[in-house]
Amino acid sequence: MLKIIRLGFKHLGPILPQLAGNIAFKLFASPKKIKSSRKPSAIMDEARTFNIVHQDRKIQCYAWGKQGPKVLLVHGWESKAAHMQNFVPPLVEMGYEVLAFDGPAHGKSEGKQTNLIDFSHTIETLALKVGGITHIIAHSFGSGASGVALSESTSQLFVNKLVMITSPNKLQDIFNDFYRIVRMPAIVQNHFEILIERIVNKPIEHFEMASRLKYARTNEIMLIHDENDTVIPIDFSKRIVALNPRIKFWATQGKGHYKIIKDREVIEQVVEFLES
Repeated sequence: MLKIIRLGFKHLGPILPQLAGNIAFKLFASPKKIKSSRKPSAIMDEARTFNIVHQDRKIQCYAWGKQGPKVLLVHGWESKAAHMQNFVPPLVEMGYEVLAFDGPAHGKSEGKQTNLIDFSHTIETLALKVGGITHIIAHSFGSGASGVALSESTSQLFVNKLVMITSPNKLQDIFNDFYRIVRMPAIVQNHFEILIERIVNKPIEHFEMASRLKYARTNEIMLIHDENDTVIPIDFSKRIVALNPRIKFWATQGKGHYKIIKDREVIEQVVEFLES
């Protein structure tokens, strides 16, 4: 499939760059729904499930624990709430009510396409539905969406503490990686970015996380990133921290991009941060 996509951009791009840019956006905004052969875990089986409606799509939500400070778990791209489940038991034990959701076009939620802004608005919608969120623990793309939700002037979302486990920084960095993978001609890249800016009604530079987090409506931020992350380079997080000295930064080793959200040491440190 990738070979066909590359050939398509190579031959169609120079002839019909605007059409190729539209196709590129659909590809970029359409996450693959990963089917798991594993049976649902006991943690997910114990969840109370409910739906919220965002942009005419049903969003699958989950809750654990009794009434208490609410912690929202936000998963990453082509992931789902279940991938964050290891945080649930220790948080419930500490008296928190834990919430999670499958993002638009992810997991059991409806939709075929989504983006950073759409994800961030889903967070706002869920927070409003449950009467507010005390803390957020987010991973990867979910970290970016949470940062946007907490920093946009149109949002009223506030949390006491934000935990970002790996984070993108500039949208341009993500786009450049996409261009490299599909070998997109420069003329198509230009139309792709024009389309993005038209959809979000803001310049791409507006979503640089290092700048956004200066205005994030939260009292404390913790950012964790692994030195060996091959999906999102740790340099992205280091740039964020360089402009936001208030952030508590922890560079781990040997935990990678995906295993880091299942790592016992990481989970313990995150719970300790919320309790401090």
